[in-house]
Amino acid sequence: MDRIRFQSHGGETIVLLDSPETGQDLEQSELIHQGLLKMAERYQVIVATNSLTFMRRGHQIGLRDGTLDRLVQSARAGVEELSTADAASAGDLRK
Repeated sequence: MDRIRFQSHGGETIVLLDSPETGQDLEQSELIHQGLLKMAERYQVIVATNSLTFMRRGHQIGLRDGTLDRLVQSARAGVEELSTADAASAGDLRK
């Protein structure tokens, strides 16, 4: 796998994977896919892929017509919101 990232927000674990099927044959790709489906029962799993094996049972986000820009802006807003909430929470703890 090229990259794997784990993050937790509010107790929810998010697993981000970039092309987990790279360099794998069809049988191994299917095993990885089955493992990720099992993992998705407990965690939010986000996979960037071009593989039809991985796309067939997931929700797809097409990155065209400004979608990527909107996703980046949304992510930045979410990070800022979390940072603001964390700072406010830290201020409350100091009182």
